[in-house]
Amino acid sequence: DRLTTQAIQRYNKRGIFTVHQLSYTYKPRRKKKGKIYPIKHRPELQALAIKENKIYIQELSQLSKSTVEIFMDIESIPDQNFYYLIGLLICSNDENTCFSFWADSDGDEKNIFMSMISKINEYPDSPIYHYGNFELKAINALAKKYSVDCECVINRLINVNAYIYGKIYFPTRSNSLKDIGEFLNYCWNSPKASGFQSIVWRYFWEENHDPVYR
Repeated sequence: DRLTTQAIQRYNKRGIFTVHQLSYTYKPRRKKKGKIYPIKHRPELQALAIKENKIYIQELSQLSKSTVEIFMDIESIPDQNFYYLIGLLICSNDENTCFSFWADSDGDEKNIFMSMISKINEYPDSPIYHYGNFELKAINALAKKYSVDCECVINRLINVNAYIYGKIYFPTRSNSLKDIGEFLNYCWNSPKASGFQSIVWRYFWEENHDPVYR
């Protein structure tokens, strides 16, 4: 995670002004047998990973492989509390299928939400992977808004970031999906792609309904 202004100021008071300097303050923690330590992000180890361009693993959590796996991403316009796009990638053996549930207006929001649930329910035993807390918050908000029981979906959500935070340190400036993806040599169709940029594209689409922006 990125350092807060307060954290940077604390390091500055100790004479630490660069990532290179911060990396030298890392000291492996001796774990006592039987003691459970809280998961905590260690900026010093992140700095060391960046300096040496290596991945450091503090803890490697296990994920069970499933026959069918679902990956979810949701986009919204925050100041309108409007969820206009839900994407699902369903992976089965060597076959990957994408589903895009798009709302032309807020009147379509319930329809795309219910369509997403219907599609997911076709695979009742499949885990649903997402990155960060946004998808869980979005589903809870939509479930409350439309009085829909979504426990069958929520109970299967797996936040991939929870398997990285404080456990795996990539040589990146943050744990954002884009930073880690770029380090692993994955790229987006547009170099400008981001959560904020998606809002801009949505705005342009609403202006002229140009399918390029959609």
